[in-house]
Amino acid sequence: MKLAGDGTRTLTFLVDTAIIFGVALLLNRIWQWYVAYWDYTPLNFGWFFFGFLFVYYFIWETLYSRTPGKWVSLTRVVNLKGMRPSIGQFFIDR
Repeated sequence: MKLAGDGTRTLTFLVDTAIIFGVALLLNRIWQWYVAYWDYTPLNFGWFFFGFLFVYYFIWETLYSRTPGKWVSLTRVVNLKGMRPSIGQFFIDR
């Protein structure tokens, strides 16, 4: 098993962050429309960004053990034995 280097991790981070930012921005714009026309409570962009960040990583890592950024950089998450980690291992180290 070969470990991912800093450049690979940076590429993965940038791709995933761009996707998360784009979707969170779209969700924020939709919410702002509801705020303007239906008097919904205004929410900060951070609620959308960090909320979607959690959902994004949880869904992609549990279903595929990869995010789109990891597909681009041809990397994958594995546990210490080189196998697919359990759901609990995504949240708790070791």
